[in-house]
Amino acid sequence: MHNAARVLVVDDNEDVAVMLGDAIDMIGYRSYVALDATSALQLAESFAPDVALLDLGLPDLDGCELGRRLQARHGKQLFLVAVTAWSDAAHRRAAHAAGFHAYLVKPVKIADVQAVVRALLASARVPERDAAPAVASSL
Repeated sequence: MHNAARVLVVDDNEDVAVMLGDAIDMIGYRSYVALDATSALQLAESFAPDVALLDLGLPDLDGCELGRRLQARHGKQLFLVAVTAWSDAAHRRAAHAAGFHAYLVKPVKIADVQAVVRALLASARVPERDAAPAVASSL
């Protein structure tokens, strides 16, 4: 898995964060889990994430701002995926304006998260162990 794509998972609910990390690991990618934005920014300095799964309602920094900061540091090629309980149009628009590529509303199905990550990475040709096709949902 040394060439596997790297996925940053950020959610203040530890159970959700671990579950999302496990879902990423199960499809052959490498997950890195943080429980708040400050930790996520520090963790992301130790590797170059290919995808970031971000809760928008983090306690220390809005998830959209976290996404902007991650892309400012790691480049616009970093795919941003919102994984949030907020389903309203205003939050969707804010995520889109912040550069998010996909928006998933909790509770999420593991298969949907995996499909979105696979499709985004396939569009960038990032290596993966399991090359099953997937369809991404968009904002």
